[in-house]
Amino acid sequence: MRRMGEIARARGLAGFTTDVSQKQQPMLMILYRNELHVESGLGDGAYHITLRFAPPPGKRARTRPRSGKR
Repeated sequence: MRRMGEIARARGLAGFTTDVSQKQQPMLMILYRNELHVESGLGDGAYHITLRFAPPPGKRARTRPRSGKR
């Protein structure tokens, strides 16, 4: 997770999003045990999780608009 975060920050990304089954407690714990800001919501038996971090100094974070589809 740490290395992926370093690469993402260097490329100007704002964070990660993922969907995790509520039955996958070990993965949920990995996602919650980090230094990133975590937002989550439960629907249809899965958590939609957004992990956000600040961009590196001097760079703006890239964001993509949500398509509304899932």
